[in-house]
Amino acid sequence: MKNRSKASGKQQKQAQQNHKQTVKQSPAELQLRRWFWVVLLVALVVNINCVVGSEFVFDDHVAIKNNPDVTGASPASNILSNDFWGGDITKKSSHKSYRPITTAIFRLLYTQCGGTPAVFKTLNVILHGINTVLVYILAAKLFNQNHSRVVVSSMLFAIHPIHTEAVASVVGQADLLSCLFALLVVLQSLSSTISVSRCVWMFVLLSMSFLTKETGITAAIPSLFCILVMNKTAARKDQMFPAVVVIVAVVVLVFVRGVVTGWNPVPKGFRKLDNPLPFIEDASDRALTIGRVWLEYIRLLLLPLWLSCDYSFSAIPVVASTPSVVSFVAASVVFLIILFAGIIYWLPSDARRMFLFFALFFASCFSPASHVFVYPGTLVAERLLYLPSIPFCLFIGWVLGPVYHSRTYVKFFCICMAIILSCLTITRNAEWKTQVSLFESALVATPNSAKVQLNIGIARQQANRTTEAMHHLEKAAAIFPEGCQHHYWMGRCYMDELNYEAAVKKMHLAVECTELDHRKHALIALEAIFKKYAQASPKSADAHTNLANIFQLRMNFKDAELLYKHALKLQKGHPAAAINYSRMLLAKERYSEAVDIASIIVSDPTHGRDAEEVIKSASSKMK
Repeated sequence: MKNRSKASGKQQKQAQQNHKQTVKQSPAELQLRRWFWVVLLVALVVNINCVVGSEFVFDDHVAIKNNPDVTGASPASNILSNDFWGGDITKKSSHKSYRPITTAIFRLLYTQCGGTPAVFKTLNVILHGINTVLVYILAAKLFNQNHSRVVVSSMLFAIHPIHTEAVASVVGQADLLSCLFALLVVLQSLSSTISVSRCVWMFVLLSMSFLTKETGITAAIPSLFCILVMNKTAARKDQMFPAVVVIVAVVVLVFVRGVVTGWNPVPKGFRKLDNPLPFIEDASDRALTIGRVWLEYIRLLLLPLWLSCDYSFSAIPVVASTPSVVSFVAASVVFLIILFAGIIYWLPSDARRMFLFFALFFASCFSPASHVFVYPGTLVAERLLYLPSIPFCLFIGWVLGPVYHSRTYVKFFCICMAIILSCLTITRNAEWKTQVSLFESALVATPNSAKVQLNIGIARQQANRTTEAMHHLEKAAAIFPEGCQHHYWMGRCYMDELNYEAAVKKMHLAVECTELDHRKHALIALEAIFKKYAQASPKSADAHTNLANIFQLRMNFKDAELLYKHALKLQKGHPAAAINYSRMLLAKERYSEAVDIASIIVSDPTHGRDAEEVIKSASSKMK
């Protein structure tokens, strides 16, 4: 008996060894394992150059350097009640970007890990590598480990230039994190095992995707499709429980967002400069322009050349709804619907299911950027394609995979495209290193963007290239005359040229600008100019009055009062000094003094009526 048991044990061990050898010798497994590391390495290599010598660029300044929730200037608890940019999320002006997990990671990196751009971007590259791995695993599950389809899909995702904005910009970390958790949700949905722990994980992962970036909730749609349609191994009754969990998660997350935003979850406080679509009054023009935006997104996926960090007003012009344009668009829509229906009808059942999965995955993830349900804070942004690009890459791999080995010209085409796309990604990552290089590239791609012209003008002014700066600032003003930021920078250019009279005019216009502290900086510039005037003309009442006005606007009432008194001493009854001084005294509730000063210029033809109003108001307050 002992000999028999020993023999049977040896046979079992031998069988196990033979099984392991068989697994090891499987060509498909070996190829997939080998290409797994190749794809991961490529994803890291083509993006790593965005780290060295990089700086905070564009939106990074607002989201990181000027965000008290990230720098630690505000309590950590504010992360739960503020938006992504550090503002009160309940305010109308908020973009309603609720991403507490991403903001918390930003705060940790900034306060505990040095807070340099390289730290943030290194994590971005790692996250992109992880996402590429997850796309590889997802493709392997969908395509039954078909080597060609898996490699083409994941390699395209790894090297596509459209992903550089998400990887090379710090704010793109929200897209990377949200995509990571969304992919994990979809992978859980394809699992053949049904358990409570799996459903709990799906709930948690979908919540994490939503709380890193709100667009992550769209992963619920492809997840439901996987559970109910793609998953063939689980019984129908077993599929209902995880499907219900996903639906409940969506309802709970939407409710949480409603509570946090004060039941005002849809952003409304956009500027026309950032997204002109809500400001287009004609519905037909607006619909056609939305279609033009969709074409731009499709162009970016298929032909990722001429990439730009900014597509704001008016990089993509408004499309006028002429009869010929409407007819063409209507015919195109009908053709696409017929084509889509024909493909669905023609494909066999398994292929039809796969095609519908790609279409639904893309449509759901693209919906936040589509301008159909809500208006995002920008007209077009390349990082908004990071998650929707996954079904696009899977579809390309699904189509090209079967003919990759059987057609030499297809293999040659894929290899050439891989080399070209890798070079484009490396080049694009280098452009994202500095603010100047970023907007230099944007100037080539979107020269009609007011924001691009403005930022190039700012860069030129800071480099003391005043003539070029004025050229770009004037272009920005011509493209978007309603804007106000260009006034300040044109005033700075005039100051550099010592043309103080022109600078004062521009700075006075900039004082009315409430964007990005331009009012504060304009007042500082005006103070410097009028100090020079006062020093050059110490006996000029006008010069001292102008400086006093600036002090008053900057809430420096003590120095303002001294200058007003000095101006009135230099020129008794100086109208501008008297009226502004009396108004300041009225605001400070020094009514009797306000009456005394205003009485000096009651007979003045220009300011007499204003003086009477001050006297009347002060007298009523004293009573």
